[in-house]
Amino acid sequence: MKGIVFRDFHTFPKVEDVERPEAGPGEVVLKVAGSGACHSDVALFHDYDADPTGKLTPPFVLGHEVSGWVEEIGDGVRGLEVGSAHLVYGPIGCQRCRACSRGQDTYCENVAEMDFLATGLGRNGGMAEYVAVPARNLIPLGDADPVDAAPLADAGLTPYHAIRSALPVLAGGGKTALVIGLGGLGYIGVQMLTVLSGATVYATDMKEDAMKAVEEFGAIPIPGGEGQAKRIREATGGGVDAVFDFVGITPTIELGMSVVKRQGAWWWLESQAIPTSGASTRPPTRPGSTTPTGARSRTCTTSSISTGTARSSRIGGSRLNAINSQLWFAGASVRGFDHRCACPDGCSRDTTNLTQRRGVGMAVLARDADVSVVHLTARSLSRRAVFWTVTLTVALAMSAVVAIGVGPVPIPPATIIGILLNEAGVTVEQTWSISDAAIVWSVRVPRVLLGMTVGAGLALCGTALQAMVRNVLADPYILGISGGASTGAAGAILFGLGSGVGQYALPFSAFLGALAAALLVFFIARAGGRITSLRLLLSGVAVGYALSAVTSFLIFASDSAEGSRSVMFWLLGSLGLARWDAVLAIVLVVVVFTLAALLVSGRRLDAIAAGDETALTLGVSPDRARVQLLVIVALCTGSVVAAAGAIGFVGLVIPHLARRLVGAVHGRLLPVAALLGGLFLIWADALARTLMQPRELPIGILTAVVGAPFLLILVRRMYARSP
Repeated sequence: MKGIVFRDFHTFPKVEDVERPEAGPGEVVLKVAGSGACHSDVALFHDYDADPTGKLTPPFVLGHEVSGWVEEIGDGVRGLEVGSAHLVYGPIGCQRCRACSRGQDTYCENVAEMDFLATGLGRNGGMAEYVAVPARNLIPLGDADPVDAAPLADAGLTPYHAIRSALPVLAGGGKTALVIGLGGLGYIGVQMLTVLSGATVYATDMKEDAMKAVEEFGAIPIPGGEGQAKRIREATGGGVDAVFDFVGITPTIELGMSVVKRQGAWWWLESQAIPTSGASTRPPTRPGSTTPTGARSRTCTTSSISTGTARSSRIGGSRLNAINSQLWFAGASVRGFDHRCACPDGCSRDTTNLTQRRGVGMAVLARDADVSVVHLTARSLSRRAVFWTVTLTVALAMSAVVAIGVGPVPIPPATIIGILLNEAGVTVEQTWSISDAAIVWSVRVPRVLLGMTVGAGLALCGTALQAMVRNVLADPYILGISGGASTGAAGAILFGLGSGVGQYALPFSAFLGALAAALLVFFIARAGGRITSLRLLLSGVAVGYALSAVTSFLIFASDSAEGSRSVMFWLLGSLGLARWDAVLAIVLVVVVFTLAALLVSGRRLDAIAAGDETALTLGVSPDRARVQLLVIVALCTGSVVAAAGAIGFVGLVIPHLARRLVGAVHGRLLPVAALLGGLFLIWADALARTLMQPRELPIGILTAVVGAPFLLILVRRMYARSP
């Protein structure tokens, strides 16, 4: 295979034939998608006369910002699939010390034992067709473009960590931030600031093309040169709340000091490309220069590589930062590069540009043979989402027509379409009887429409709950929310609960029961400390059993035998009561509202699904978001239970099927889950009507027949993956 090999200091690297790596124990071989061309790579052969660390002995393949697809899996590696896209966290520690156990290989306590610093720095890196890396250093990319993501392995961590630390300073309205230097770090930093904070972002650089490039991200450019500090103070009304200096030389440091507000914050870059020793956390200043009273200064570093000397304000030193940065990237569509090139022809141009400090952003190298594959893979899930959305919409419409014709009185699809067109005001030749028209329009159409709506609503609720509790076993039925809605609805049917709201008593009571159950589960799980998925599930099961007992007591205490029979049948789930009435209208409106609200909250769901700490770093309060989303889920669950009874397992099964089709990004997942849920329940109801004719089988029995084995399979897989 081909690789860009660093042979000696002050010698330009060359494209050479190198041996293809093999996956050792605990390792994987990646088919490289992209490798960032970083200033640290250039520094090796341009700035140094000899090895500055003792761990960068040539020859080796360059490339420490790497992404790619799993090609080969070594012994002892579990949980990875061939073909999955990953980012490589570069630093490789001893894997035994406390720092490595926390994912902070940068600060490995046994670094003296290592023969290299990182992938691509002393060890063969990613500027080749394949690269071997430890499996523990892989970060899943999901449906993100691997080429776009490559700079996040190193260059993306520095601005991300600095900006994450600055978020408390930038919280609230009217805050301002200044980015100094719009090379690779500043280019990414501007995008992160505009997405993660509500601050007005100003940017300055000596290159006009760099300032024009960041205008499209919402930054306000401030020209450099004489009077620069005055222009910044005038534009910002006296100074900025946070300064991010991604140049880190004396003139830019002095500029940052002169424009940061009192009580503001200021991050400056330590410009050493490959750190070899400790450095002061105070910036160099000329005599008489001072920091404004109360302003805080911290250093950041261009590299996530350390030789053992800790820095109290070091930025970019953990795999968690890489994970958080990647999650933000996946939702924000950051561009970490100015252009892509295909190796080997473009490599000389890009490294020459970096050597001469030309260009905006980062250069990302991709093998010529893989460029088309990269573009295809980058958009594969987007295209797949569109494909499946269209396909499932067509399938849903066709299934609805077929399901309307199924029953004790079979009606052909042509007749059904004619009746529907006639009801829509389109004049067609009438070839059907009045009874057929009544059966189709008054009985079966509302039933199928209700089935589509209820299935979609339950699928949406299950998708949201699985993200909120970070557990694949969550759904409204298992978490007790359906049980709360059932208890409220039983109270309305048997004892007139909610009669003050008239015909809306049933959905209103079911919603109150679902909301009460959801909040009860949430607060029980939260009692005594941090919420965990296991606590939520156990709390949901306990609350569900308790509410089932309450519902049984209500049935026992009721004097109405007819009402008790109705409740019992209704609790098993049925669409038999569907009519053109207020209940159907309410369910339709509520499910559409739920879909819209969850789509708006898609990024919050993505953040919560990644963990509370990640959500906080992305500006999402997980507890507040959970309460708000629980209200939405309770409203939807209460409405569908009021209309169709307690239908279980739809919210458990459907989200998993949808994720296999379009991935886990909720902006794409939710519409597909809703369509799949509607399709599933339409056919479940058709079977319920026909399996035991003339009797009708409760639909909840059929969904349980599918859902219970599916639940057992999920549990088995969870235990199989656990150590």
